[in-house]
Amino acid sequence: MRLISKSFIFSLSILVMLSSTTYSQLRSPKVIQSTTYLSKEFEVGPGEVAAKQMFDIEFPKGHVGIKSFDVDLVDEHGNFIPLYETYIHHWYILKYIIKKNTSVSHDPNDHTKPYGEPIFKRNDGTCNNGILPHQWGSGGETRGTITKLPYPFAVGIGNPANITEGWEEKWLLGLLLIDTRGAKNKKICIQCRCDQFNLPEIFYNVTFGFHGKVTPEYKA
Repeated sequence: MRLISKSFIFSLSILVMLSSTTYSQLRSPKVIQSTTYLSKEFEVGPGEVAAKQMFDIEFPKGHVGIKSFDVDLVDEHGNFIPLYETYIHHWYILKYIIKKNTSVSHDPNDHTKPYGEPIFKRNDGTCNNGILPHQWGSGGETRGTITKLPYPFAVGIGNPANITEGWEEKWLLGLLLIDTRGAKNKKICIQCRCDQFNLPEIFYNVTFGFHGKVTPEYKA
């Protein structure tokens, strides 16, 4: 079985914000920069599913506005992975705040770093009090879709006025990938048919409800 090291690549266009709102006037319409980040590498082989949550990923610092945000999957050489080899079921980026000088660990036996409980916060949306908030996320069906916001709009992040003193803003990448190389029925694989996966009995899959079963009416 051939394992391939993979990473998510983030391409962003950002601009500097003057005030605390998403709709701030720009210092100059031309002060827009582009930057690209790579996630940590992970390995996946034929027939395997990768479900990852990566805390504290690289992300733009400071009070900026994000004009566009594009994500894709690449191998260890930087080549894009075709969907017919590895299907991107979904990915999402969540903002959270955490006390400074702390970290998040899922391993209860890891006492090498102080544990800090993150507080997840979505970006400001079209309404107040968390109604219709904005976050980034997508799946394989929208690969290549343009995400650029028209002038003068941008998604504001890193506003010091919105970050509690003694805390800092960080970002989480969540993803689910399905390596379909060698699969007899790729359609069933990318639909996450639980009866076709070698999953533990306690595995919970929201696609098919609490019991992980497909309804009798379902047809592949």
